[in-house]
Amino acid sequence: MAAARSFARSGAPDAGLVARCLGGQSEAWRELVTAYTGLVYSIPRSYGLGTEDAEDVTQATFALLFTGLGSLRDDQSLVPWLGTVARRQTWRVIDRRRRERELLALERPDHAGTDPVTAVPDPVDAYEEWTQRAWLHQGLAGLDAGCRQLLYALYLDSADPSYQAVAARLGKAVGTIGPARARCLNRLRSAMEDQ
Repeated sequence: MAAARSFARSGAPDAGLVARCLGGQSEAWRELVTAYTGLVYSIPRSYGLGTEDAEDVTQATFALLFTGLGSLRDDQSLVPWLGTVARRQTWRVIDRRRRERELLALERPDHAGTDPVTAVPDPVDAYEEWTQRAWLHQGLAGLDAGCRQLLYALYLDSADPSYQAVAARLGKAVGTIGPARARCLNRLRSAMEDQ
């Protein structure tokens, strides 16, 4: 929980980005969505939703952000707001899936589906996991773009790419990925300890 408190006390690195979004800069919107997509997508996945449903939750969350960004009290509330909205969207999908299964069970008694609600983690555990992910995002935001891209590609990409694929995507030699990974992880560790 110390990590969550440390994150809550830290500054708001996205203040300028949020201001540019509110100013209508489309590039700023792309940056914001890119910065937070992995974090938002992780919430429905942690609740056991499949890829398609998680993508729908992520899209709905950012659509609501697009229409509601101006109503946030301050830019520091962005991460908790995204977490709350993504969780609510996730619960809606879980509830809809449960109702669909109940209807299917009534229509076809021989069809025994599994209830995704039984796979939902404890709310306290889910909150702690979210705050840890938010703390990680804060640490990643403090890195240079090269390290951030490399670590996202290696650890947060849902495709789980090989060193060869990461090297090709980033335009680097395969032999440089391992040493660069070690340097970037050390920088990330230092950045997170400073929060």
